[in-house]
Amino acid sequence: MPTQIYNTASLSFECGSQKGFVSSNIAVTTMQEAVSVSKTALSDSYFQSSEIPFIIEITNNGFEEIKNLTVQDDLGSYTLNQSICGSEFTPLTYIGPSLLYIAGKFSSNLTPTTLQNKIEFKIESIPAKSTALIIYKTITNEFSPLALDSEITNTVTVASESLSNIKEASSTVKVKNSADIKIIKNMSPNPVLAGEKITYSFSLYNYGNTDATNVVLTDTLSPLPSNISVKLDSNDLQTTQFSYIDGNLTIPSANSDLNISIPAAKFIQNNITGLISVKPGITTITVSGQI
Repeated sequence: MPTQIYNTASLSFECGSQKGFVSSNIAVTTMQEAVSVSKTALSDSYFQSSEIPFIIEITNNGFEEIKNLTVQDDLGSYTLNQSICGSEFTPLTYIGPSLLYIAGKFSSNLTPTTLQNKIEFKIESIPAKSTALIIYKTITNEFSPLALDSEITNTVTVASESLSNIKEASSTVKVKNSADIKIIKNMSPNPVLAGEKITYSFSLYNYGNTDATNVVLTDTLSPLPSNISVKLDSNDLQTTQFSYIDGNLTIPSANSDLNISIPAAKFIQNNITGLISVKPGITTITVSGQI
């Protein structure tokens, strides 16, 4: 980061038997590092199996070429306090491709070396007063935190014999706080005979980290069952809480005060393996009637 420099001069003087003192204005300039590094994620948020592209920007502000740069990306690696031996877990997987641009022009494709919990790029040279861009893609994996308000901080380091110290930059991507709903419908018995009782089961799963509220289920039942009864989880619904007209089922009905929700999933991380498992929230609706 550029550093602002502020400076003020002082002057003392004599005028006959009198002494005076005056200060100058505050002079301001910017001290710029010879090499600056920044990192940007091209995705605002992530969830399961989300692709996250990144751009690493390396600017040579100096007057001499910088050679043989080593660029390492830790892919968001972190350590769990409870894990054994301080094991690191890496929430991002490199999937490529990687493109190198120098001074705004395409230079080459890059193939990183895979190291433990990181990847490494090599850049032969960045000319004076030029910027190198590395553009590449990652994907979240089974070590990516998914609970509400989680985030992945991804750090890059840049080193070279031409540099007096290692340069570093980070980018943070937050988990998407939302519901992720799937619905599974079953009918029983199978087969069913005319005149028998048929049961429709709707399993509503939430794999997201936020409750789903104001849920409305609609279905057209055919052939039309009669004398239907409806359960929400284990609770019987009143006929005023759902609508069933000419085989068109709506739960809850438009004028009902019933509010159906599907709870958020629970995310459980193994302290030893680091693997994150998802236990979805579930709400069940059961509809039974004669056909």
